[in-house]
Amino acid sequence: MTDKTLRAAAQAVEPTDEQLSGWIAQAQTKHWGVLKQHRYVLDLYRAAIPAPPEPASQGVSDAARGVLAERERQVSVEGWTPDHDDEHASGSMAIAAACYALTTRRRELEVQTVSMEKLWQWTGWSSQWFKPKDSRSNLVRAGALILAEIERLDRAALPSQENERG
Repeated sequence: MTDKTLRAAAQAVEPTDEQLSGWIAQAQTKHWGVLKQHRYVLDLYRAAIPAPPEPASQGVSDAARGVLAERERQVSVEGWTPDHDDEHASGSMAIAAACYALTTRRRELEVQTVSMEKLWQWTGWSSQWFKPKDSRSNLVRAGALILAEIERLDRAALPSQENERG
């Protein structure tokens, strides 16, 4: 084989930069309509997909932060740890939460039904623990108690879920 033949064979296998640039320009010109259609479909697809949710740290409202702070206070100041909460399987935390939530409508409820103090007795807790304040604070406390009850239920469900899988 001569050098000329080898060069011709190499050119056939490996295009030059000029050849590649030419082929790309040709493809862009020839297929521009198809590329535009694909771009249009892609834009429609992106517009139809909802935006991803904000990370939890950015999307937390003042109300949610208040409930979480109250729950942290219950644990760190009052000592109501998850182990302590697990002792209240009777639903007393949910009843306590209801008392705080209903206290925002206290006057109407006392006329129509029973006093909050009587409802609080259903918790089995001392009346000294029932300390209603303003409506927002009461709802924050109710939310924190509901959160504690949900977490207790989740912990209680763990062993039975593991048994079902095993």
